[in-house]
Amino acid sequence: MKVTEIEELVQKITEQIVASCLLEKSEYTLACDQPLEQLPNEVTQQKIHWVTTDQENAQGLVVKELTVAQLASIASLQVSDETTKQVQGYLLAGKPVWVLQTNWPQKTNHLRYGLRQQLTSLKTQVERYGVNFLAPGESLAFEQLKKPVKTRTKGKFITEKELQAYIQQKDFQLPKDCRLTPLAVDYAREHSITI
Repeated sequence: MKVTEIEELVQKITEQIVASCLLEKSEYTLACDQPLEQLPNEVTQQKIHWVTTDQENAQGLVVKELTVAQLASIASLQVSDETTKQVQGYLLAGKPVWVLQTNWPQKTNHLRYGLRQQLTSLKTQVERYGVNFLAPGESLAFEQLKKPVKTRTKGKFITEKELQAYIQQKDFQLPKDCRLTPLAVDYAREHSITI
């Protein structure tokens, strides 16, 4: 290896170590589409490690502003610009998105009923996808990042090794509502086991 290659390697390793130290100090890693100076103090003062939107280690995305057209694109899962592409990428990865501002009308009572219903429906739909709208002065809430992963309680899968353990028992019986993995099915066929 050349000296310059070694120096580049040392630099990359140093950057990774520094980044991991920052991650240990902060509880969450979030990406932002704007420079931090443009975000409200309520957001930037929280214990967050900020990264760019192209880094995959981010647990969520903070977007400064979305227009109604961008929200409609997100709701219909269509990409209209770079922001909607980023938002949809995070949502499809199961990561939440926080929106600091929208250009919604301040008072919706002067809107026609159909338009008001359409806007409400649009907002509800993107909220179901994982988009969170922050009110002015509100700080980020991390409940979505703390939710436990749901596991299936019905229809437990039996692996090949588990099936082998069941067969070793005298008068074995598989649990109710269980399913066999493809390897377990192959094992059962090879050993002429009927289930």
